[in-house]
Amino acid sequence: MTTKATVYCLFDPNNGELRYIGKTISELSVRLQHHIYRATKAPTNYNYNWIRSLLEKDLKPEIKTLQEFDSEVDALA
Repeated sequence: MTTKATVYCLFDPNNGELRYIGKTISELSVRLQHHIYRATKAPTNYNYNWIRSLLEKDLKPEIKTLQEFDSEVDALA
């Protein structure tokens, strides 16, 4: 059985700026929650700092599908 994958983008809700591109096999809402959780628990990096700055303003990144693939291998290609 092949697992479908989605390439997605995180956008800044303040100005619509593209801030991150990623790949997931989860639903986008689950993946966004994981980003938010990691931003509050993991060591500092550029992406997590950005998400934390949004959370401080009671905002969250916007997540949107860029493209769906039939497999993770296809998404990575």
